[in-house]
Amino acid sequence: MENSQRLPIYAIPLRYDRNVMHARQYARDVAALLGFSYQEQVRLATATSELSRNAFRYAGGGTVTFLLTRRQPQILMVVVEDNGPGIPNLDEILAGRYQSMTGLGKGITGTKNLMDHFRITSSPSGTVAEAGKLLPGVQPFYDEAAVLKIAGELIRKSVADPFQELERQNQELLRALAEVREKQAQFVELNRKLEELSLQDPLTGVANRRSFDRGLDREWSGAMRTQQPLALLMIDVDFFKLLNDRHGHRYGDEALVLLAGALQKALPRSSDLVARYGGEEFAAVLPFTSASEVAEVAARMHAEVEAQKIAHETPIRSTVTISIGAAVCEPPYDESIARLGYGVLVEAADQALYLAKDKGRNRTEFGEIIAPA
Repeated sequence: MENSQRLPIYAIPLRYDRNVMHARQYARDVAALLGFSYQEQVRLATATSELSRNAFRYAGGGTVTFLLTRRQPQILMVVVEDNGPGIPNLDEILAGRYQSMTGLGKGITGTKNLMDHFRITSSPSGTVAEAGKLLPGVQPFYDEAAVLKIAGELIRKSVADPFQELERQNQELLRALAEVREKQAQFVELNRKLEELSLQDPLTGVANRRSFDRGLDREWSGAMRTQQPLALLMIDVDFFKLLNDRHGHRYGDEALVLLAGALQKALPRSSDLVARYGGEEFAAVLPFTSASEVAEVAARMHAEVEAQKIAHETPIRSTVTISIGAAVCEPPYDESIARLGYGVLVEAADQALYLAKDKGRNRTEFGEIIAPA
C-alpha cells in the first residue's frame, strides 16, 4: 500500500531499551480516539509493542507511525521501521517452523493472526512491519481535517511521566484479571447448566434415568442413616404401544409430556422426585413417606392423569390410564438391610407393577421387599 494512500496520524521515535512502552500507550490512545472497543485497543497496543520489541531488539531504536488508509473501509495502520541488521530467521518465524526456548518470534506470529492486515519485511538494511485493523463499522469517515484533530489530541495526552504509564498498565492488568474472573464465573454457570441438562429428560422435562439413579441412591443412604421410611412408585402407561400405532409417535410424545406434568403435580413435596425411567415408564421417589401416604399419592396420580383426558380407546377406558407398582421400605433398619442397596426397593416396586397389569391395569398394587437369602 503506497504512502500516498495513507493519512499519517502520529510518529514516535523510540529506543528499544527506553520507551517501547510509550508506543503501546500511544496505540491505545489512537485506537480509543478512533472508536475501537476496549478489547481491540488492547490488541492493537499489544501488536505495537510486540513488533517494536522484535524489531528494535536488533537495531536499538527506530520509528513507530500510526496512519489511516484514505479509502473505505478505513484501516488503522501501525508501521514499525528501523535501520538495524534485520530480524534473523524471519521466514521460518512467519512459516511457523522456528522454535525458540525464549519464545522469539511468537509476538510476530501472534500479531499476524490478530490483525486484518499484516506485512513484514526484513533485510540487513532494516525492518518494516505493518499491522492494521479495520475501523469499527459505526465510525465516520476520517479525512485530513479529522486526522489533524486526532493528532492534536494525542499531543495533548502525550505521556511525559513513565510512572504514569506503569500505572496505566497496572490498571489495564487489573481490568484484564476482572475479565478473566468474569469468564470463569460464566464457565462455572455454563457447566452448572450443562449438568442440569445431563440430568433432565429432553422430551418431558422431568428427571432422566441417570438423575433417578442418583436420587434414589442418595435417599436410600439418607433413610438408612435417619431411620425414616422411603417409598418408590414405578408407573407405566397402559397400552402405550397401541396409542403409538393408532395415533403416531408424535401424539405419543405429546401424551408423555402431559403425563409427566400430571405426575409431577400429584407429588406433595418439592423433595419428591419424578423421573422418566425409560420409554413410557416413569418412577417417583418419595422420602419420609409411609405406606398409607404412598397410597394417597398414587390415587392423586391416577386422578391427575384422568384429568388430562388424553384420548385413547383401550379395552378399559377411552382415555389414557396408568398402572402403578409401589414399594415402601420402613424402619427399623440394620446393617444387613443397608447393605442390600436400593435395588431391593426397585425390584419390589417392579413386581408390584407387573401385578397391577395382570389385575387389569389402571390400578396401584404394593410389593413386598424380600431380602435375598
